[in-house]
Amino acid sequence: MDRQYGLIRCARTTASPNIVGTKTPTDAATATAGWFVYGVGVSGGSLSYALLSTHFAPALSGRVTTTLNLLLFVGAFSLQWGLGVLIDGLLAAGQTAAAAYRSAFIALLLLQAAGYAWFLFESRRK
Repeated sequence: MDRQYGLIRCARTTASPNIVGTKTPTDAATATAGWFVYGVGVSGGSLSYALLSTHFAPALSGRVTTTLNLLLFVGAFSLQWGLGVLIDGLLAAGQTAAAAYRSAFIALLLLQAAGYAWFLFESRRK
């Protein structure tokens, strides 16, 4: 019996179908690469704490970090609540569950694209 433990097993059972998009969780190398890309992508968010703290006096760095944490939690809550309200509204309007979720995630994707476009255009103006 072939048993795998640790990161490879976790990558084979979760990352392969979800992140990488393969249909069967058998390609451990592809799944591990997917986890690597995911890790690199999400680790950049923690750099905002260090970057933001450099713009304030050292005595205020704790307050700055706390404020950033608060804003992130409020933003995450608001986003999840808003998506739930949108999905419930679409379901009440007669859409199927799959169509309501699809529409909500397309709306989220459009908001992210608009935010990224704003980021690109504002950086060119400076």
